[in-house]
Amino acid sequence: ETNTSLEKQQAMKELLKGQKLSIMEKSFDPLKAEYRIVSTSNPNDQIYIFVEENVIVFPHKSSRGYSIKNNHELIREVDFLLK
Repeated sequence: ETNTSLEKQQAMKELLKGQKLSIMEKSFDPLKAEYRIVSTSNPNDQIYIFVEENVIVFPHKSSRGYSIKNNHELIREVDFLLK
């Protein structure tokens, strides 16, 4: 779990905005995610990020992941931003 500044949170939103996601049939274990991002305004709104798999999971919807279509660098940019 990573705490980030509001500036980094805004940068993260900009990175994710408009990305084309493709749902995967495979489920992902949230405990194995590299990052868990929790909204400060709504703690139930969370995102799990799996860097090596290039996958984002929105656990309030499903444990299935979403791969990011045509942008394999996005997750690495998110990883860099959160470090």
